[in-house]
Amino acid sequence: MKKLIYMSTFVLAALTFNSCSSDDNSSTKENLRVGKWEATTLSYTYEEGKTNTHPFSQFKEGCAVDVIELTKENVGTLKVENKVEQNCAASTAVATWNDATIKVVGEEKERTIISVNDKELVLKYLMTYPKFGTIDVIVNYTRK
Repeated sequence: MKKLIYMSTFVLAALTFNSCSSDDNSSTKENLRVGKWEATTLSYTYEEGKTNTHPFSQFKEGCAVDVIELTKENVGTLKVENKVEQNCAASTAVATWNDATIKVVGEEKERTIISVNDKELVLKYLMTYPKFGTIDVIVNYTRK
């Protein structure tokens, strides 16, 4: 009888710890998006499914700043640099976000969150280039 009581107590304790553990994981997962993220690579698809991936700064003509900061309150900022004449000009925009998208004020379409983990955020959105026009891009961001 004592063995049955000990075994029951052990099983109940194991189930309790397991259930607490999954709750902790879900709250950690929700907070993965919170933080400061810097664009590192940009990919696009062209001609029958061919994909190219380049350093992000290559598409910004040497202006490497593209940083998104997301807060727990589901707001954020986007800091970018764009080439104006021969200089990189900085600008900041306000954003809101949820589990699936980031909406930057002034941008027509939302940025779709493809994936996120503790080190990388992957977004899909439209970018306009003088040479290519407006295209869908996949941008990888790393946590700063």
